[in-house]
Amino acid sequence: MPGEQLSPALEVQFQSGCPNCGGPISSLRLEQGLWCPACGKTRLEQEGRLPELWRTAQHAHHLGQVFSRLTGRAPWQLQQVWLLRLARGESFATTAPTGLGKTTFGLFAAWMAGGRRLVVVPTRLLVVQARQRLAEWSRRSGKELVVLTSLEEEDARKLPDGQFDVFVTTGQFLHRNVDVLAGAGFGLIFLDDVDSFLKSHFSAEKLLRVAGFSQQEIASAHRGPADAGRPVPTTTAQVIASSATLKPRPLVLRLFVNLLGFSVQPVSSGLRNVQDVGVPVDSPEQLLEKAVELAGRLPTQGMVFVSQSLGRPVREALKARFLQAGLNAALADEQRAETLVERFRRGELRLIVAPASPTHPVLRGLDLPRNVTYTIFLEVPKREVFLEEIRSPGQQYQVLAALLRFLEEKGPARNYLRLLRRYRYWTVETAARHPEVSRLVAEVNAYLQNLLSDADLVRRIGQSREVLLRLEEGRIGFVWPDAAAYIQGSGRSSRILGNRLTFGLSFLIYQDEKAFAALQRRLRIAFPFLDSEVFQPLESLDWQQALAAIEQTRRESPPAQAAGATLQYRTTLLLVESPSKARTIAGFFGQPVLRRLGTALLYEVALPGETLTVAASLGHLYDLVTLQGFFGVQVSGRFLPVYDSLKICPDSGEKFTDRDIARQRCPDFQDRQRFVEHVRPLLQEMDQVLIATDPDAEGEKIAWDLSLMLRPLHREIYRVAFHEVTPQAIRRALNEKQQVQTSLVAAQLVRRIADRWVGFTLSQHLWQVFQRPFFSAGRVQTPVLGWVIERNARRRQKVALFYYRLNDFPLELRLEDLDLAERLAGAWERVEVRFVGEALREQAP
Repeated sequence: MPGEQLSPALEVQFQSGCPNCGGPISSLRLEQGLWCPACGKTRLEQEGRLPELWRTAQHAHHLGQVFSRLTGRAPWQLQQVWLLRLARGESFATTAPTGLGKTTFGLFAAWMAGGRRLVVVPTRLLVVQARQRLAEWSRRSGKELVVLTSLEEEDARKLPDGQFDVFVTTGQFLHRNVDVLAGAGFGLIFLDDVDSFLKSHFSAEKLLRVAGFSQQEIASAHRGPADAGRPVPTTTAQVIASSATLKPRPLVLRLFVNLLGFSVQPVSSGLRNVQDVGVPVDSPEQLLEKAVELAGRLPTQGMVFVSQSLGRPVREALKARFLQAGLNAALADEQRAETLVERFRRGELRLIVAPASPTHPVLRGLDLPRNVTYTIFLEVPKREVFLEEIRSPGQQYQVLAALLRFLEEKGPARNYLRLLRRYRYWTVETAARHPEVSRLVAEVNAYLQNLLSDADLVRRIGQSREVLLRLEEGRIGFVWPDAAAYIQGSGRSSRILGNRLTFGLSFLIYQDEKAFAALQRRLRIAFPFLDSEVFQPLESLDWQQALAAIEQTRRESPPAQAAGATLQYRTTLLLVESPSKARTIAGFFGQPVLRRLGTALLYEVALPGETLTVAASLGHLYDLVTLQGFFGVQVSGRFLPVYDSLKICPDSGEKFTDRDIARQRCPDFQDRQRFVEHVRPLLQEMDQVLIATDPDAEGEKIAWDLSLMLRPLHREIYRVAFHEVTPQAIRRALNEKQQVQTSLVAAQLVRRIADRWVGFTLSQHLWQVFQRPFFSAGRVQTPVLGWVIERNARRRQKVALFYYRLNDFPLELRLEDLDLAERLAGAWERVEVRFVGEALREQAP
């Protein structure tokens, strides 16, 4: 049961198990969360590993206090985790969905850091907002901060002088001025515009140069996959990146993981307080009418996003309709973004009308939680491309993959997909620089043109639900609903405010039913936390309840029962044995972000209300020593197994437990104890630790070892088990916490000792007999178990014992034949003893 302590019956000596000094310690002390007796109070305060962890926690606590004074609210749970990483000096990605305070945290990190800091945001509007927020914090604290921006030419000219604290710019400016920025010597970089560096490895290399990496380090990082064994190069800049909206290219992923120690991925999480409403209409005219009707019914401010397929004329017509209805509205691109946002913030505008594009600054970067209470989408947000416009390998790959199921002869298409796979992340410009890729693109275009000249094929594709075609004046276009644009745009109405998440409404008015159904499918795939029916009908919306939730979650002190009144979040560390299993489990819940902490490779993924971090122990961490006691067991007065960490030779795979032998045989050995040492700081971020090693005796021993080594730093450690690697089994296991079964651990200990005592001894005998030092008796668990069973059966067998004296000599007669014993007992009074002779001989055992 959760909370039950491990049984103290099992005692093992761990030679390097003390969490502070790395010295010997008993499992009994580890179970109680203690360190070794040699680490007294004075030593704990001055020496070892624990004081460093405590100093990090104290520094993070101080950062949290400053954060509260500057922002007017305490950091919520996930921001507290980021503060710990900031205090450790770790580069990392803030894994969280839109609206949960990532930008605020990044600006705070830049405000607190020493030296020169760089803030990179997606748009000019966000440059202005970042500068305003930093200036406001300076006024509140009285701390003078010199902030330059790329919006002012004079500021940009001051960069080489280095007379500034923070430089705020856009990704475009960094790409154009990488040489100037690389020489500035930034100590911290906050990357709020990570997408602009995911499109190609050339873009990522520019960022890494600004972060302080040399061309040699960047070239080295290109070689080989990301793994936990590769050391992370040191750099002068701590890099903090927001979550991505684009999927990173493989080469970019490798660069980030190998050099910065983390990756970036799009985040799909259920921490979203939005009620989605679907509103079908029958004509383009009704699209406009329904938008005006809904906006008029809502007494608060909102935003309207018009599908790019409708174009600017529809946006202008919609604005005119709003003005006619007495609703003050403005187009997002009719004036400077900062002016527009300031008018909206002051309440001069009721509505902002913008295109439904994930790259538009209003849809992507507007953060006004008190003002934006609802969003209206005019038609399904989608991306369209006509056949003659397809020029990039990625577009070709996407179209071919969609058409494959409709083709009778699939061979050529599969061959092209195989060839395009390598280049599917290349831009048109990159492909044009390589003649062989340009020829492939031209060949695939000709193949697609020939395929889609078949009217029957086009008819069958048009009738399907999976692929959306647009036929316009003899042209064929492909349509993809843009799930990311919808989630990001609707998220403008649900933002973090204080320690709560505001409630918002999102209306999708649509005429294209096929596109609407396709959007729902894409939303359920990309964002599995959403309900099976993402959109509820307008008729079922409780207007009174929705308006009350909008008002309550934006109060200074919302009532406790208000929807989204408080943010509840949990962090969980899940430990498994296999790296492939760790990657698979994390992949069940979205695109995991990779983190490297020394030898620990972590997969971090956002779940509804929870961040799950999965790591692999790579099997056993500890084994019996060979140079102490009788093959690793002290037998003076009691049996005490002595364990130490496994040392593995990377070249031969040979395993050792004794450090001196490991140094002699393989000086470059890898110590499995380092995994524990690298995971321990991670415990400061976690609300609970779940150990999901294999459900057998070996897995239970690994779980026992891990729980003991981590218990001095964390009390909420539990055992979970699953017998199949499926999403359902994993979810079920995460909710069925238990304690380690010490009976299974004891069984594994006995079997391992039997291997040593019997197997090692017998192996040495084989070496002498056959003169072959590599001979091994193998695992001896089965024969030893047979002996135990045989002895136990003999112990249980009933025998007859007769005790008598012959003169002064006590004698014992043992008879296994119970019938004979019974007859003898009945005739005992008539027994005669006669001397018949004398003989002495040896008998084989």
